[in-house]
Amino acid sequence: MPKSAKSDSVKKIVQPLPDYTDLRDKIKSAVGKQDSEKWEIAEMMWTVKNDGIFHHWGYRNFNEYCDVELSMLYRTSQFFFNIHDKYVRDLRKILTADKNGSEKIAAEKYHDLILSKLKAVGWTKAKLLLDIYKDNRLEEIIAEAKGMTTRELKTYVRNKIMEAKGQDVSEKTHMMSFGLYEGQKESVLAALEMAKRVSGSEIKSNNLALICQDYVATNMIQEGEEFDKSIKLKSLDKYAAMLDVRLIVVDKSTRTVISGSTLLKQIANK
Repeated sequence: MPKSAKSDSVKKIVQPLPDYTDLRDKIKSAVGKQDSEKWEIAEMMWTVKNDGIFHHWGYRNFNEYCDVELSMLYRTSQFFFNIHDKYVRDLRKILTADKNGSEKIAAEKYHDLILSKLKAVGWTKAKLLLDIYKDNRLEEIIAEAKGMTTRELKTYVRNKIMEAKGQDVSEKTHMMSFGLYEGQKESVLAALEMAKRVSGSEIKSNNLALICQDYVATNMIQEGEEFDKSIKLKSLDKYAAMLDVRLIVVDKSTRTVISGSTLLKQIANK
């Protein structure tokens, strides 16, 4: 075969490199914008990481791209990626699994509804809910999150995770917040300091509970109101534990021991 014929029979096809300039510029201009745009950023950054586009821009890995080009911390970049990966892609797969036809269409519409509600509660709360996004009560949880502060939601999510692991969450913490005028603040701090000296505890919530228990018990007795003794005994037990003492309580009217009978027998047998 002539040399020219051989060269004509072999043609090298060179594919042009994809141009990701628009995507690159769009991410850079969008970073730092309002929550409404963060969901779009999450989708773009998911694409950059999943498709390895950062290699086309000369970066060794996704983290290097985020650090050098976007001045973005690793934790923040992971939130962007996970928001889209879990809420948009993974959750859609979960909701539409084993469904076809009209059932699948209905599941996809429900997923769109969930996403719209997530976006409505804000980016920060959506990030917190990532750890429990597979919960079958997600729509209800989103509605509850809407009425919570960020700190309250952190506690809520933590308790949900503990429940899922079978851990005891009977002693749940509850967040309360309210504003004080300067004079009120001074009074509250003085009362907490006094309660700390009595209890020996550095935990402000314990000392605040002591102040409130003492106030309620004192005023109920002064007003001659009926009250549940078991509730007051429970408060006394907590008080005693903070003071590192044990109590024996006797009902004044019946002269019977209503708390600490075991301790009394131990003392009597010594």
